[in-house]
Amino acid sequence: MFDEALARLAACGCPGPAPVGIASQSRVLWAASSGEGVGLMFDSGLALDYVPDSRTPEEYGTDAAAMIADDAANGGSGFRLVTVRGVVGMGADPDAHGPGALTWVTGRYSVRMLTQMLPGRTGVQFSLDDLLSIAEQLQVPR
Repeated sequence: MFDEALARLAACGCPGPAPVGIASQSRVLWAASSGEGVGLMFDSGLALDYVPDSRTPEEYGTDAAAMIADDAANGGSGFRLVTVRGVVGMGADPDAHGPGALTWVTGRYSVRMLTQMLPGRTGVQFSLDDLLSIAEQLQVPR
């Protein structure tokens, strides 16, 4: 399943595991490929989900800005616009409402990065700055 997931990421030009570090191939606990989506879970609890998305990165940025503005008008959730891998994304630090999260669009896929609590593990909560740093280390599989 891992090879299938990497092949799908390579085909779309989507970034996958980094060569080293917390999001490296050696730290992948499992990979799933279902329909056109792909999911990767790392031993740290970091999760990467890839879902088909017909928007361009620019369209995603516009939609994210509108969603954040609407959310702020209704009490807000802490999401803000960020630059990730050269495009506009949306992210948040961990808080009482949920884990740190980062999303962006690349290769006609929406990429979501966040922390999942693994059974029997305490899990690490990654800040938005951590997630942005990890995202820059990801590489498109060959």
